[in-house]
Amino acid sequence: MSAPAKAIFLCCHCGNRTPHERVYKYSAYMLFDEIDRPIYEPFEYAAYTCGTCQGLELLGCFAHEEPEPDGDAPPLPRLYPVGPDIDPPSHTVSEANPIPMPVRRAFREAWPLRYTAPAAFANQIRRALEFVCEDREANGKTLYEQLQDLAAKGVFPKDLAEVASLVRDMGNIGSHASSKDVTIWDAELLDALFRMILEYVYIGPSRVKRLKARMAT
Repeated sequence: MSAPAKAIFLCCHCGNRTPHERVYKYSAYMLFDEIDRPIYEPFEYAAYTCGTCQGLELLGCFAHEEPEPDGDAPPLPRLYPVGPDIDPPSHTVSEANPIPMPVRRAFREAWPLRYTAPAAFANQIRRALEFVCEDREANGKTLYEQLQDLAAKGVFPKDLAEVASLVRDMGNIGSHASSKDVTIWDAELLDALFRMILEYVYIGPSRVKRLKARMAT
């Protein structure tokens, strides 16, 4: 991978798709986890500033990594701030990406709305939660029933089932005329809570498999 001097991508500070300018670039050898041994691989860092808000974004990846094409994505994976990126590092999980594509796509489409339309963001995060239920083959006619079914099956523990229900409730508020407003701070919490769900349902189990594979060697 190579970091160009200028690139257009989504800014994770202001939420706009804007021109960015590279202000710093650094290459080094970083530790990469192989199943049978640790190795050092070329790693490239690049810092960019947003042309609209001047926010600083730090990007970086191993030289052999090839991020999936995405019109809003930066030329290298983001290291800071997190933004719409929910993919775990490939060398920390047992699969290249354990999160299903429909869930990833729904979240990435929703994320820019966090700043410009928090109510719409809440609605779309609810939609992303529906994709999680669909992937886990939840039974029930409504999202509430599906979440209860997943909790009964042990896909969600009790506390996380409550988190998922909060995400659903906020999505309902964002979908209908209501005296309650969804603010950017509510959207920030929804973002964090939905990531928590993905961590438990997909990323955590994949990391357990990864560790078991390492122990087997």
